[in-house]
Amino acid sequence: MKEIKINKDIYTGPKIFLKRLHQTNKIPKNINICNPDNFSIKQARNKKDSDQVLIARLDGTYFYKFTIKEMIGFLGSRGYLKYKKDNLGESIEPSRRLTKAINRALNNNIKWLISNSEGVIFQSQFSKNLVDKFLDTSNLQKFSIINNGVNLDEYNPSLNDHRWKEYYPNLLISASSYRPQKRLNDAIKLVNSLSKIYPKIHLHVLGNVNKAVKEELVSLDLSRSTFHGKISLEDLPSFYSSCDLQLHLALFDPCPNVVVEGLASGLPVVTPRLSGAYELIQYQKDWSIEENSEIDYYENHRPWAFPSIDLLSYEQKLIPLIENIDQNKEIARDIAERNLNIDYISSKYIYFINQVTGNLDEETT
Repeated sequence: MKEIKINKDIYTGPKIFLKRLHQTNKIPKNINICNPDNFSIKQARNKKDSDQVLIARLDGTYFYKFTIKEMIGFLGSRGYLKYKKDNLGESIEPSRRLTKAINRALNNNIKWLISNSEGVIFQSQFSKNLVDKFLDTSNLQKFSIINNGVNLDEYNPSLNDHRWKEYYPNLLISASSYRPQKRLNDAIKLVNSLSKIYPKIHLHVLGNVNKAVKEELVSLDLSRSTFHGKISLEDLPSFYSSCDLQLHLALFDPCPNVVVEGLASGLPVVTPRLSGAYELIQYQKDWSIEENSEIDYYENHRPWAFPSIDLLSYEQKLIPLIENIDQNKEIARDIAERNLNIDYISSKYIYFINQVTGNLDEETT
């Protein structure tokens, strides 16, 4: 497998969405909509005594199962240890109490943000379910559930430049960085299996691949997959619109920006139901799979440790979708137009901000 260089860019999904939100010019300047990353929290702490109104914006939580090998992988991913090839096999979890304690520490930013904000915006009901389970926030009063959104002129099916005419169907999978939880290895196996029916099928992989995932890919046939690496924000729309459908196989993903972008580009998105992506596709049962997994602690820094998909179930879901691809693409774009327009999403943000700040008058309601 050709070495895939890792881009150190930290311009991740949450930051991209906030940029899109602020580009609508509807968010007041004294409103700080804050993600729980270290940089944003540091800025919020520094402005704590100013006139800023802090609004928390949450994806989900950390929920890593800290076995011995997971701990090694975790420390390696953060540069505290030199990454070593995992020898696979089982690994012992020394203590569930230790697992919970480390996750509590990792979630400190989220807890601080909830405690110090005027209100909390969850990006999906699934996002709230994760935070409720792992941080015990079920009694939270001031919150709203608002999906991510995108500029529907920027992401549009009409941008298709037919760059991959030699392939059909063209499948896309996208992430800022692939960890085992994203299940890129399963996407590749799924495409290879479907090649028995669709000999020209191809998978386009957008985003960086971390070392644990690279280990998963070493033994796979990659001849039907192209690794495009990190794509600039300017070029992303044409990549999406040039494909036929999207795979988003990640479990427990609260509200993936990439799914919003795919739907706006007219891509039906195949996803597990235990994910915020299922809400984004408006609970389309023809595009989704009920997997036999539960919300719990999982190893996410080791190759082959994360639950795999059932290939046959996904094949049976994809074949009729491909056979009716034009109709399904229209459904995808319609979902985006009705629910994911960034102007519509920003108006929901403004409504919630007015609620928690007491600026909601009778005319607004």
